[in-house]
Amino acid sequence: MSEELETSGPEIRKLSKMILLICFIVIGSVRGTGEPTYGEMKMIEELIAIVMAVLALTLMANRKPRFEVPTERKTGSALNWFTLKKDSTVEVKVKQLYFGVGIDFEEAGWMIPPHKSEHMLCLIVAESEVEVETQNKGLQTWFLTLVTQSVAGDLYREALKAQQSKVMKWCPSKDLLAAPNLDVDLADSFDVLTVNGGHDVSIRISHEQHPTNPSKSFYKLDWN
Repeated sequence: MSEELETSGPEIRKLSKMILLICFIVIGSVRGTGEPTYGEMKMIEELIAIVMAVLALTLMANRKPRFEVPTERKTGSALNWFTLKKDSTVEVKVKQLYFGVGIDFEEAGWMIPPHKSEHMLCLIVAESEVEVETQNKGLQTWFLTLVTQSVAGDLYREALKAQQSKVMKWCPSKDLLAAPNLDVDLADSFDVLTVNGGHDVSIRISHEQHPTNPSKSFYKLDWN
């Protein structure tokens, strides 16, 4: 981290003036007696060393970082953040879907990455274990994963259509997940849909190359 020294305080200005004054007095007294002796030179060196040490300690006490580096949130229970290797597709048999913004998940006791508090998120609860190949971490398996941005929006739209056609329903309280923060009622904080009995809901999420921009890719959702 780059750092700068805070030297504008009144105490440091006083110390600087005092150092200059001492140096002028010492140099003037030496010059008034002709060439300095060995003992006088040693005295000057020791005085300068003492003054520099005091100045260094004072400056270190007032050192402040130039840039504030944001830190990851360390509190809450971690959730798997969905990622998929480019040019790959995963199929998920859905059990439940929890829709909310990042702050809702945070208040429920889950750990959310910085700058996601206002993003729409969806927590996918799978019917069975899902294995995916990620971009950076190799093969991973999960039952719960968070998705955001366009995939969360597409899921919400399709889930509401499925609710209207009775394929999905609003999740009863008894079937909700247990949030890490037991004081939060998930039914009040989230829109939660669950698969209606007798139906199967599967989604396919693919990570595709952007058709017109070679430097970008995107996640595409297909609802079955």
